[in-house]
Amino acid sequence: MQPIGHLPAQEWLTFPETVQVMEAIMAGGKPARFVGGCVRDAILGLPISDIDISTPETPEKVMELLEQAGIRAEPIGLAHGSILAIQPSKTFDITTLRSDVETFGRHARVNYHDNWLDDAARRDFTMNAIYADPDGSLYDPMGGIEDLKAGRVRFIGDAYERIREDCLRILRFFRFQAYYGRMPPSASDLQACEQEAPYLRGLSTERVWSELKRTLLSVDPAPVMKDMHQHSILSAVFTHAPREDAVFRHLPNLIKLEDSHKAPKSTIRRLACLIGEDVEAAQSIREDLPLSTHELSHLIHLIKLLRETPDFGRTYEIYRILYFHGPEIYYDYVLLTAALDRNNLLEEHLAYWRNWTSPTLPIRGQDLLDNGLASGPKVGILLKEVTDWWLEESCKPTRDQCLQWLGTRNNL
Repeated sequence: MQPIGHLPAQEWLTFPETVQVMEAIMAGGKPARFVGGCVRDAILGLPISDIDISTPETPEKVMELLEQAGIRAEPIGLAHGSILAIQPSKTFDITTLRSDVETFGRHARVNYHDNWLDDAARRDFTMNAIYADPDGSLYDPMGGIEDLKAGRVRFIGDAYERIREDCLRILRFFRFQAYYGRMPPSASDLQACEQEAPYLRGLSTERVWSELKRTLLSVDPAPVMKDMHQHSILSAVFTHAPREDAVFRHLPNLIKLEDSHKAPKSTIRRLACLIGEDVEAAQSIREDLPLSTHELSHLIHLIKLLRETPDFGRTYEIYRILYFHGPEIYYDYVLLTAALDRNNLLEEHLAYWRNWTSPTLPIRGQDLLDNGLASGPKVGILLKEVTDWWLEESCKPTRDQCLQWLGTRNNL
């Protein structure tokens, strides 16, 4: 391969940790080059997080060279040629040049070599097969730079072959389209994704959720979700796929509302928008996606509220949601009701959220006992009653006023 240009000045190229790792790997006399996301994003002028490196050195030799340089090395995928170099403030994923001899989904039997073209050919997208020397010289054997600058996400070689090597690449294709695509996906790539989509069911839910979550966190996932719906990707991921109106109308509405209100992006809010009131979809979500306890709780609260449709014309309902569910749930719910065309008073309802100060009910069960009520189930019943009244009164009554209200109704 011959260099075809040069990266703009990059601070990460000259970090002491970066220089030390590259010098250690090349101490055996073979080259090492940066590849993948760090090169791709550097060309676009985006922040760099992960740094991936390729080298003809075998994984065992890479381990040896790093240890000789006093750099901690961990074999994170020794069978596939991946070593993690661990520096005090940064890690580097180092992979030996390889080609896949036989693939088994994500797993493969590989052949190590020193051919950079063969290594590029086994990668997923052209924009991920751009290499850079330590001095920033660029190598682009698959035409990735042109695709990257045009906003064209394109499989390397035959899309069917790339997907059959690892069908997670279907979800990666749509994630990359959400972040880097400015041109519509090619019909042939979409056709390959659709035809191979049934194999997504064989992936671990953790891998699926990792990709889907990142896609939902893109600036505007709505166009990609439409493509995923039309080409049977969502129906392969979800037991009960989102309904058409959720994908084509509600999610775009939500994205516009988030943008106009500068709302922080939220995977769960956007996922709730796709599920809406679909009871079957909500019930199956635990099997489809390994949500964390917090994510699942947040999602269930939102879906229940969407089903219950509280009367926002009553101040009590507003305060009840804020008090029992918290301001985060309330905020998401208000945006969702507007996205689902149910809320014409969005600004008024957001004003309650802005002014909410998380008040504490000024009365406790002990107060009732101190006023002569016998211990038992009635204590909890009366506390619920007084809480409802207190919320009706916009959380303003004091302890004495709460006791007085209870006294007039329950002879305390």
